[in-house]
Amino acid sequence: MWLEGLDRKTPNIQCHTGRRCVGMELTDITKSRRCEFDIMNLTKLAGDEVFVSVWLYLPADWRLHLPSGEQNWYQIVDPYFTGPPAYVPYSAIHIIQNTTSPVFDLSIDHADVRGALGTWDYRANFSLPRGRWFQVEYYVLRSLANGILRIWFDGTLVTNRNGIQTKGSIEDWRTIPAKIYYDDEDTFSPYRMWVDDLEIRKGQTIVTDEGYYTSLCLIGVLMLCGVALNFHNKKKRRQNTTEAQEK
Repeated sequence: MWLEGLDRKTPNIQCHTGRRCVGMELTDITKSRRCEFDIMNLTKLAGDEVFVSVWLYLPADWRLHLPSGEQNWYQIVDPYFTGPPAYVPYSAIHIIQNTTSPVFDLSIDHADVRGALGTWDYRANFSLPRGRWFQVEYYVLRSLANGILRIWFDGTLVTNRNGIQTKGSIEDWRTIPAKIYYDDEDTFSPYRMWVDDLEIRKGQTIVTDEGYYTSLCLIGVLMLCGVALNFHNKKKRRQNTTEAQEK
């Protein structure tokens, strides 16, 4: 990972807002097959209910790679992911592509507390944004039997699941708003993506007429090598917004 505009200046890449954003890449699959933008310890930070908004960028020529005629998958976001030792239940947003076709599919998948895999929603011929910034938002309510998962791409609801199992016996959990992870037969490198304007809010999104979020607002940037998370309340919202624009 790197800070775009500081550690590196990639040609033709402009951050969504301001002069800094996070770049992610995976260059050596013999050492690792994933690069994750993890927000950890959510039980302590926000309890069992969060709303996340993040802006992502995939290069204009982004595609998946496998021998001709095969299908590949790419895990781009994990709305909720249980901590160790179980790591289940979890949910994952997958991009699917047959490598002979320029068409992408979107699959919203999950694993239950036993590790059994399933798909909640599948959208064929999904218009995957490339060469421009796009927004992914999701709301998670963790529960043993009455959980909720809602996901939006650029304001369009793609998943709305209620009464689901989003929590097991383990309290610790995390969210992964950006991720590079793909089929182990894919030897292409590097895969790259960029991340900007991450917001994590405790509870559902509630905006007053004054423009403040009435729930606790957690806004920051997290890299695998360190954390820069700032905690804000609604009285400081205007000040923090100004600071973020000056990054």
